[in-house]
Amino acid sequence: MNTLVVPDVHFPFHDPESIKGMLSYVHGTRFSEIVFLGDFFDFPQLSHYLKSPDQYFRLQSAITHGMKIFDSIVNGVDKEKAVKIIFLRGNHEQRLEKYLLRNAVQLADLDALTIPNLLGFQKRGVEYKENYYRNKDDIIFIHGHRVRGKSGYTAHAYFDQIGENVVSGHVHRLALVFKTYYYKTLFGVEAGSLCLETFNYLGGVIPDWQKGFVTITDGRPEIVSLPFK
Repeated sequence: MNTLVVPDVHFPFHDPESIKGMLSYVHGTRFSEIVFLGDFFDFPQLSHYLKSPDQYFRLQSAITHGMKIFDSIVNGVDKEKAVKIIFLRGNHEQRLEKYLLRNAVQLADLDALTIPNLLGFQKRGVEYKENYYRNKDDIIFIHGHRVRGKSGYTAHAYFDQIGENVVSGHVHRLALVFKTYYYKTLFGVEAGSLCLETFNYLGGVIPDWQKGFVTITDGRPEIVSLPFK
């Protein structure tokens, strides 16, 4: 089984060059599944952070253009006929649910306003997972919520919590670490990011993030670092 793991994109704060670099690197490799780790969208319109005025009223435009980026990734990958496309919910996708619960609870249970329906997952054949995905190689994929101080530390935290091979997003760092439990060696992956180094709410600070992505071939992970510009 060949798996392409697409980490945090944070559209519209995505990095087109990093996405292009990922597609160029994997060209010619046939994948049986593509796993999006969540936070594909940033949804700044729904955030409590201060926003620029032009971000308030462009949610539909963001979804439309963001899904064009999504489709370009899926269509740019060489796929097996039975390819699975998995989309994990990230904390930024959860912004929609939280916004409705805070500001329009009467609308919160409308199917039309769920992430799968807003993003057209059914017609695209995408499986939406709110919490985690386990593939045929018994690898757990999560978006995650933990953030530890250095690259690799968060992956070790998931070892302690889950006790299985795990690939996580959220921290925007790259790491591949190992741990042995009673003659069983497990791996943990922090999958990097495909977004710009600075968002408008980071105050100009350059964060400890790394651009890259992950491929997994027959249960063996490889992290691929992309240029930092």
